[in-house]
Amino acid sequence: MVFSLRNPRFGLVWLSVLGLVAVLSSSTVQAYPVFGQDIYYHGGSLQFEILAADSFYTSQIYLHTSTGNIFFGNNKITGVVINIGDPSVIGLNAEEEFVLGIHVTNTGKDFFMGGGYDNPDGIVHAVVNYGYNQTAIIGFEDLFGGGDLDYNDALIKVTGNLGLAQVPEPSTMLLLGSGLVGLSFLIRIK
Repeated sequence: MVFSLRNPRFGLVWLSVLGLVAVLSSSTVQAYPVFGQDIYYHGGSLQFEILAADSFYTSQIYLHTSTGNIFFGNNKITGVVINIGDPSVIGLNAEEEFVLGIHVTNTGKDFFMGGGYDNPDGIVHAVVNYGYNQTAIIGFEDLFGGGDLDYNDALIKVTGNLGLAQVPEPSTMLLLGSGLVGLSFLIRIK
């Protein structure tokens, strides 16, 4: 087969390749909630701010790292800002799971971010709402069994490079596959 720009299959191949490039180079959506999934720290400095919460109970807020728990404050003292220039100093290294937790002083219960497997009731107790400019607001539910599921009993704004693990979406894989099929038509020998 002679390679020619006039070959009708060539247009399909170019369309597939251009679509693949567009999907792989596009930025991710910036505003979305994440519920019940593990969140990872991807490096750089972090800033934490305790926001006004709506809870009768007092919850102490902690960052869990490989070297222990770092106490930030509680949900009743809002406006507290903590800057951590190098989180590796406190045991949080790039590509490790990022886990905030609360200790509810009124009940003695501890609840953590993630899928609920580390919580005493097995229920998800935190939601992560991603915003713009590497900002996420993490909201906790402080009652055993899930309570009213409003996730506003302890609120922490985190600015930094946090996100889900880098796993290709099914649509990306489908587009990659169609690009490869298109390329196989182009180089097929008759």
